[in-house]
Amino acid sequence: MFKVKTRGKIKEIVMVSTACTMLSMYGAPISSTEAATRSHAPSVYVTPQNTAASDIISIDWSPVQTAPYTYWAVHNWNQGGEGGGYAGFQQQSGFDQFGKRTLHFALWDPIASNQAIKAEYLSPTSEASRFGGEGTGLKVQTTYNWKDSEWYRMTLRSWQEDGHTKFGQWIKDNKLNQWKLVAIMDHPVANVAFNYGLSMFQEDWAGNGQDVREARLKNGYSRKVSDKQWNSWNNQRISGQHDTSYQYDGGATSEYLWVRAGGNTQSTIGTGKTFNINQPSQPEMGNLDFDIQNTRFEDGKLNVSWKLKEQSTPQFKGKIEIYDNEKLMGQPLKVIDNIKSYKTEVSQTMQLPQTAFAKITLTDIFDRTVEKKVEITNGNSDILVGNQFAWSLKGYSDREIAKVDYNKTAEELKIKLEAGVPHSYFNSTYASIKVQNSSGSVLYNKEIMGNRQQNAETQTVPVKVGDYLEFTHIEGEAAKEKTRATLTNLENNKNETIGKSARYEVTKEGLKKVEKMPETTILDGKQFAWSLKGYSDREIAKVDYNKTAEELKIKLEAGVPHSYFNSTYASIKVQN
Repeated sequence: MFKVKTRGKIKEIVMVSTACTMLSMYGAPISSTEAATRSHAPSVYVTPQNTAASDIISIDWSPVQTAPYTYWAVHNWNQGGEGGGYAGFQQQSGFDQFGKRTLHFALWDPIASNQAIKAEYLSPTSEASRFGGEGTGLKVQTTYNWKDSEWYRMTLRSWQEDGHTKFGQWIKDNKLNQWKLVAIMDHPVANVAFNYGLSMFQEDWAGNGQDVREARLKNGYSRKVSDKQWNSWNNQRISGQHDTSYQYDGGATSEYLWVRAGGNTQSTIGTGKTFNINQPSQPEMGNLDFDIQNTRFEDGKLNVSWKLKEQSTPQFKGKIEIYDNEKLMGQPLKVIDNIKSYKTEVSQTMQLPQTAFAKITLTDIFDRTVEKKVEITNGNSDILVGNQFAWSLKGYSDREIAKVDYNKTAEELKIKLEAGVPHSYFNSTYASIKVQNSSGSVLYNKEIMGNRQQNAETQTVPVKVGDYLEFTHIEGEAAKEKTRATLTNLENNKNETIGKSARYEVTKEGLKKVEKMPETTILDGKQFAWSLKGYSDREIAKVDYNKTAEELKIKLEAGVPHSYFNSTYASIKVQN
C-alpha cells in the first residue's frame, strides 16, 4: 500500500490501483491487466534520525542495479501538508544507461491557496506537466543520463520571494564536479520550508519485483531554518515491508548506506535497523567562481554578462553596483539587485558617465558570495575624440545659463554666461567652470550661484593640449534633470550627461576623462626666493628672483659658513 495526500489528508489505496494511477505521475505506462498480474519489489525507506525545519536538503546517490520502473525518491518532505513534494531519480525503461533515465521533481497543489503552482524555470531537457492519481500537483521530468556506480548529488532549496515560496532543484555530477540547475517551482504560499518527513524511498512502481534494484546513499544534510546551521544525516534508519514474493534489504559501510529490493534479495535487517556512517558535520560545498564576459555601455543601455566556472557552485542570486570611480567609493550610481539564479546577463537602459565601474556580486546556493570589479566599456567613447566640443549648463525650467565651446585647433575656449537667476531654489554654488594648466595654475574660474543675479558675460580663454577643464552642476545627476549638464562632440553629434562633476585633460586626440585636477606646484608663480644656511642655521646667502622685472638678487652674509667643512659648502650658478 501507499500513503497518498489529497488536499491535506492521508489515505491508503491498494497496490494494484496505485500501480495504475502512479504511472501518470512517474513513467512509462503499462496496461491495467498486466499490472494486476505483477508483483512489486518492496519499497525501502531511509529516514534521517536528526532533522529539523530546513531551507536546504542535500544527499549523494549512486545507482548499483537499475531495474526498469524504479524510482529513487532521494528527497521527500511535508507529506500531506503545505508544500509537500519529492524529488529523485527514475529508471523509466531498460536496465542500463541505454534505457530512459530521468530526474523527477514534484509538488502537490497548495492547501492555503487556489492559485496554481508554476514552473518558473526549466532546464533545456526538462518538461513540466500536471499529475493526478496521488493527489494533484505539478511535476518536472528531466532527461538526465546518469551512469551506474557514479555518485550524484541532488540539492533542493526553498526561499521566499514576493509572498510566495520558491523551490529549486540542482544536480551535481560528483565525478566531474559540475552542477546544473534543473528547475524552479513557484508555490503560491509564503513561508514554506522542508518542515518534516525528510526521507528517501526506493520504489518499484510497475510491479516487476523479479528484477533487483539497488542504490547507495551518503552525505545527507539539511540546513536549519532557525539558525542556518547544518544537520548531518549520519544516523539513518532503513525500513520497509516484505512482500509475500520478494524481500528488501539494507545496510551500511563506514562511508555509505545501501538499499536493495526484488529478485532473490534476502533480508538481514528484519523490519528495519538504524545505521551510522562517518561524514563531516557539514557538506563539502566547493567554491563559487565566475568570469565576466561583457560589460558594455552603448546608446544609453548597459549590457553585463558573466559565466560560472566549469566547477563552480551554482549561482543563487546576483547584484550589480555601478560606480563612477575605480575604488568603488561612495554611493553607487545604480544598483541592479535580485538577479535570478538562472540569469547570467543583464541589459538595462540608464544614464552613465563616460568612465564607470561595475561591481558584480554573486551568491551561491549556500549563501557564499564572490565579488568582481570591472571597468565598463563605453561604446560611445569616441565622443571624446575630436577637435570641437560644447558643454551646456541649464538651470530652472531647463533654461541655458552657460554655454562653453572649445576649438582645439584654434586653442580657444569660448564661455558665454546668460543673464538671469540660474535657480532660485539653491543659495550656494549651482554650477562652475574651471580651466587649469598642467602645473595647476588657474586660467579661468567661474562659480555660478543658484539664487543670485548673473550678468551676461562672454570670455575667450586660451586652452591647449595638456590643459585641464572642470565642470560641476548640482543637478547633474537628478533623475528628472538628466539634460541639465551635457557634453556634445560637435564633429559626430554624440552627447552625454556629465553628472555632478566632470574633469577632462586636453590631449592630441581630443579629451580624456580624469579623476582630479592638477594641484598648483611650488614652481608656479612670478616671484621666488632661496635661502642657504650654515652653522647654527645662520643664513649665509639669500637669492630673490622677480620674473616680471627679470631680476635675480643675490645677497651673501659676512662670516664663516661652517668651520667643519674644508671644501665647497654651497654654490649659486646662473647660465643662459
